[in-house]
Amino acid sequence: MAPEQLRLNPRQKEAILHKGHVLLSACPGSGKTRVIIGKLLRCVDALEGGTRRAGCITYTNSGVAEIESRLRQLGGSMVEDYAEIGTIHSFCLKNILRPYHRLLYELANGYEITPPDCEWFQDVVRRIAREHGLRTWTHERFSMIQRQPNGSLFVPDGITLSAATELCTELADANRISLSDIVFYSLQLVLRFPYVGRDIASRFRWLIIDEFQDTTETQVEIFKSVHVFRRTEFFAVGDPNQSILGFAGARQDLMEEFGIHVDAKSDIVLNGNYRCSQKIVDVAERLCHLVPPMVAVGKTREYLLSLA
Repeated sequence: MAPEQLRLNPRQKEAILHKGHVLLSACPGSGKTRVIIGKLLRCVDALEGGTRRAGCITYTNSGVAEIESRLRQLGGSMVEDYAEIGTIHSFCLKNILRPYHRLLYELANGYEITPPDCEWFQDVVRRIAREHGLRTWTHERFSMIQRQPNGSLFVPDGITLSAATELCTELADANRISLSDIVFYSLQLVLRFPYVGRDIASRFRWLIIDEFQDTTETQVEIFKSVHVFRRTEFFAVGDPNQSILGFAGARQDLMEEFGIHVDAKSDIVLNGNYRCSQKIVDVAERLCHLVPPMVAVGKTREYLLSLA
């Protein structure tokens, strides 16, 4: 039903219909969200009457809201029974950290999630920055500090390792965790207790991951820990040329590495831009050449901008 409902082009349809893991490269304006919606609708159709679900992970709350709204319009109320859409933080919190956190001695006494805009976090950051002689503009970067899979710290430019370590100590002493800690401790759970990953794999028939080019190593290791049970198909969508979160620990090369790890079909490329004219696409191609090249295919492809 999904391809007919959404009027997909041949490459979009091929990606959605493929049985197995998919790593889909999609240029700007190529209908990436439409493909994700189409894949989710097909998943819901296949899951109807069963107990398993499809998960969709995107990286902003606005992206979650857009996908949920479009799904309800096309799939009706049944979508909520079989599809779970959220950010990586909400996915880990709901499916890993909340049900299993007491397995970790670090969180055995409970925890309080501490977002970067809360007063406690801001007061601590201001004090640490002042004591370590850091500039005011670094304050907002403290929220990007995160633990790598091996426990070492990723520290953004402008912040010293000692300042980052002190923030982590302050959080631990107060039984608080940051947003990035949600992902880190979720990884610790699936690594230390394999049945946690097996539980995720048993409940989710599909995991659809948006903006994969901005995924961190910690997130990828969680996906790998689920994949090991061979019960979940991954449908990852992204464009390495649109990676914008390197300053926060994302690595665009992880997209290709993960595709190889799960043996995903990776030769489908959405290079048709429905949003821009060919003139704009030509400029973009000169700045960042794509393979195959991006081409304008929408109604405005012949539009000529006049400066007169």
